[in-house]
Amino acid sequence: MDRAGADMWASTFTLAMAERKPQDVWVLLPEHSLVPGCLDGGGVQYLLVGLSRVP
Repeated sequence: MDRAGADMWASTFTLAMAERKPQDVWVLLPEHSLVPGCLDGGGVQYLLVGLSRVP
């Protein structure tokens, strides 16, 4: 994702969380070691993706 896309996503996330949990402070920190399309061999990313789909 390019910088403009990341900034747009961060802005959208911040607005959504401010509406849902205004008492909390949310900060997105970039993880520079992540590679798009390459899942971690430990399965943590897979687990997070799977759990994010649970209603």
